[in-house]
Amino acid sequence: MPRCEECSRDFGTEEAFMQHNRDRHESGQTRHEIKQMKKQEKEEKKKTEHEKSSRKRKIRMITIIAAVFLGIAGMAAFVIYLPKPDVVSTGIGPVGSTHQHADFKVYINGKQLDFTSPAYQVRAREVHIEGGDDDVIHKHATGVTVGHFFKTLGFSINSTCIATDKNVQHCGNENAALKYFIKKEGKDWESINDLPNRDITDLDKYLITYGNETDLGMQQDSVTDKARIESGKGPRQSMPIS
Repeated sequence: MPRCEECSRDFGTEEAFMQHNRDRHESGQTRHEIKQMKKQEKEEKKKTEHEKSSRKRKIRMITIIAAVFLGIAGMAAFVIYLPKPDVVSTGIGPVGSTHQHADFKVYINGKQLDFTSPAYQVRAREVHIEGGDDDVIHKHATGVTVGHFFKTLGFSINSTCIATDKNVQHCGNENAALKYFIKKEGKDWESINDLPNRDITDLDKYLITYGNETDLGMQQDSVTDKARIESGKGPRQSMPIS
């Protein structure tokens, strides 16, 4: 009598046994073999999914690296080809190419502007005011103009107008005038129109005044001689003994 080893069943005829095998055990494999096969299929599926995940991670990483590289390359190209405003556009030399000092004062409607605030101190390396002082311009690069100095403070000056860092503009009109004065070493005060374009020169004195004042002697006298001291061409004031 045929007996199924898998099911432990007996069959009356060979034909019934064969039919049982076809219905229940078509593959002809044992339970252990089937179990092993399913386990192997599961492991292969897991391995395939892991490989797909690894490929995706690699592709993502390559994409990120490529994006970073392109970003760095783009920034480098931008920096390389960007016009250097201190050298190309303005003609300003490298910091340290000179060291000069000039005195200055600015008056708006008779009131002297105060630049002693930290907000105005050392705003640029090539030219600045420093140490809480607002009497002396310190120039550290060749080619620096008076206009450029005021630009570093947030001001804008030209032959007809002066605009402050608070976006207040003062232009010459029938009621008030914008005047520029320069005093070269050993010379008298001179009224000029192109002060913004003048190169800052050692021991120069500059006066910018806007208003309707006609006697500007007091304003001119308020421009100090500190530039001479800063340039080592005059005695420094001794500190008081406490």
